Amino acid sequence: MMRHLIFASVLSGLICLPSQGKAENCEEGSEPMPFEVAEGICSPPLKVLDCVCPTPFEPSCDDPCCFLEVDSRVGYRFVTAEKTKKMFPKGWFEYQFEGAYYFDRMWSFFANVGYGYKRGHSVGLHDRTSIWMVPVSIGAAFNLFLPYKFEFRLGGGVTYAYLDTKNHTRSVPKHVSTGGGGGVIKTDLLMPFNHFYFAGIFADYSFLYFPENKSEGHIHKRSFDASGVVAGVFAGLNF
Repeated sequence: MMRHLIFASVLSGLICLPSQGKAENCEEGSEPMPFEVAEGICSPPLKVLDCVCPTPFEPSCDDPCCFLEVDSRVGYRFVTAEKTKKMFPKGWFEYQFEGAYYFDRMWSFFANVGYGYKRGHSVGLHDRTSIWMVPVSIGAAFNLFLPYKFEFRLGGGVTYAYLDTKNHTRSVPKHVSTGGGGGVIKTDLLMPFNHFYFAGIFADYSFLYFPENKSEGHIHKRSFDASGVVAGVFAGLNF
């Protein structure tokens, strides 16, 4: 009998049972969380993330603080510069790959790389020409958590881009490459399907300018303005 009592006493010291009443360290008007025990008995085995839920503009309590997110995007660039619209009247498709790291539930860093290709004609003589462009952007975004699990993101960053122009005439070099820069203002509307997969739409404004280069012989490399709205759809997953 004595051995049974000693064993029961040791076992009760190893197992923490939830308190039946209100925890002593709870503030007035609040209730203890699941598995919370009175101060001085034991610490809960799992730490529950602090958050306010489920109210609009706040993350869900099951959302982790930090995670990585990747997605692929298909958009269309509607250029705004008049000279660029004369060369490429309807803009061009742009394919993007984006990754984002959430260091907080409502803030993230992002990196985006895109690719665009378009055939057009030169200004003046209307010779055939084509371009391909690779813009790379980095920046930060702020996230709002809307009702019905929607998320809205507003962000901004800087952009560097590589541009290669192919000319179909003998009067100018066949290939002309240059670098340019600018910035981007990003807006996303996202709908998560579960904890891993999501999809959405985006509309960004891209400031992208390739400055005028020095002349090579009798050829003068003009500036090129690829600024405009890039809008489309995306889908991805998070880890």
